[in-house]
Amino acid sequence: MNPTSTDERYNALLSALRAAMKKLAAKIEPKVYDYGFLKR
Repeated sequence: MNPTSTDERYNALLSALRAAMKKLAAKIEPKVYDYGFLKR
C-alpha cells in the first residue's frame, strides 16, 4: 500500500478497504474474547 499516492481512484479504493476491514474487525472482536483467545 502506498499512502502517499496521488491517484484519487487508488486512494478511494484504499479508504474503502480500510473501512471494510474496520467494520469486520468490530464484528470479530467480541468473538475473540468470547471464545477465550484473548482476555480483557
